[in-house]
Amino acid sequence: MPPTDIPPFQAYHPAIDQLNAAQRSFYDRLRQSLDAGRRLDVAGNISYLFLYTYSLLESWNQAGYRQVHDRLILLGSLYPDEHKFAEGCRIWSLDCLLGLQNYDLYLQSTELSDPAEIFRKATHLSNLRCNVSKLANRPASPDDLVRMSDFRASKKTKSHPAEFRRHLHSFFSQEAERNGPWLERCLRMTPLTPVETYLFSGAPIRQPKAPFTIFPFYSVGPFLKEIETAAKAAQKILSQRTK
Repeated sequence: MPPTDIPPFQAYHPAIDQLNAAQRSFYDRLRQSLDAGRRLDVAGNISYLFLYTYSLLESWNQAGYRQVHDRLILLGSLYPDEHKFAEGCRIWSLDCLLGLQNYDLYLQSTELSDPAEIFRKATHLSNLRCNVSKLANRPASPDDLVRMSDFRASKKTKSHPAEFRRHLHSFFSQEAERNGPWLERCLRMTPLTPVETYLFSGAPIRQPKAPFTIFPFYSVGPFLKEIETAAKAAQKILSQRTK
């Protein structure tokens, strides 16, 4: 049973000045516990946890991204049952990898683990991953290219996600050999102005600027059309081989 002496605290963007005396007293106990790497039950009042974490994120310039990353991983592991909070810690820890310019680990950590996720559109995340791939001197993943586009898989294709993904990767690789790397092809189509991006999205702090700029690949219509056409070709191959 969770403790009943925890003062309720629910706020969209929690801040210290929102705490009354009882809440502040509990938060001070929580902060001391978390500073020591120990869990203190919050009985579902995750605003206390976010308040602590916002302070941690603000310390990036003094503590460094590595220390903030490690603390976020620890916090998430202390509260796996608080899914919203744990997921926030995971996402912000990935931002720390970008701040550290550890692009290979970022790509590895954000790669799709479930083939069915390829059917879910994710424009901005996929665009970011494409840019990080470019920074890491890697080809763009077909997963990201497709998730940026307007490709709509058939019902049959959705019932064979792993097989479709295999055909997709094979076909996109062949296309790159014939016509050049996908991202370079996009940059040949139209001049793109790189834009600044920021880390720790969603946190009510002065967000640090990422140590790189990104190209908005998702804004080039003809490029997206080529991706869609290639994905449809991979879908056709799947259909012919799963009759």
